[in-house]
This record gives sequence, structure tokens and C-alpha cells, in this order.
Amino acid sequence: MCLTRGLKPPQNPTTIDLAKYETFNAILVLSRRGLLRDEEVSRVVSYAERILSKIKVLSTDIREMREIYETARQHGLTVYDAAYLYTAKKLGGVLITEDRELLSKSKQLGVESRTIS
Repeated sequence: MCLTRGLKPPQNPTTIDLAKYETFNAILVLSRRGLLRDEEVSRVVSYAERILSKIKVLSTDIREMREIYETARQHGLTVYDAAYLYTAKKLGGVLITEDRELLSKSKQLGVESRTIS
């Protein structure tokens, strides 16, 4: 987990509602692959709930979807990644990602970005 690696939590952390689904899907995938034992799942889910409860979660307005779509189309991104990029740019924030392609594209588009490691 990022906090056990010494990452200091950002001021006013913000994400989009998609992050909730991605977080819990990752837990499910780890469980299905046998990388999380049944007795660990509850603890990890509780940890995810605590972390996500401390983060402001934004919902993307349908009127913003065209710009997100165009960003994805023009820069070879998924709509999901473009949504994170769009939100970071809109808020003037730092995009934190482990996705190397998204990291590269964000820098090309003038959005400050970094990894957690």
C-alpha cells in the first residue's frame, strides 16, 4: 500500500468516482488470482474504505464527457485515463499514476504528474 511505502498523503486529495470501482476491482482480481487469501480480503477492503473516505471524490458532469472523449481520441488514451488527466488539468492538480503511458501523455499535455514510488 502506498502509505506503507512512505508516501506522504497529498493536501486535499481528490479523485474521480471511477477510482472507487478500480480499487475494489483490483481487490477482487487479487482475490480471484489467489494473491489475497480470504482472511486478508476483509482487512484490505476495510483499508481501502478508510483511505477512500479521506479523499474527495468528484463525479464527472456529462457535459465534460465530450472533452474527455476528444482527449482520449487525440492522444491514444482510454476514456478512463483521459478522465483522470482531464480532472487533474481542470483542478490544476498533480496526477499521481503508476501508468507509464499516462505519465508520459500527461507531461506532453502540460499536466504535472508523478508516480507514488
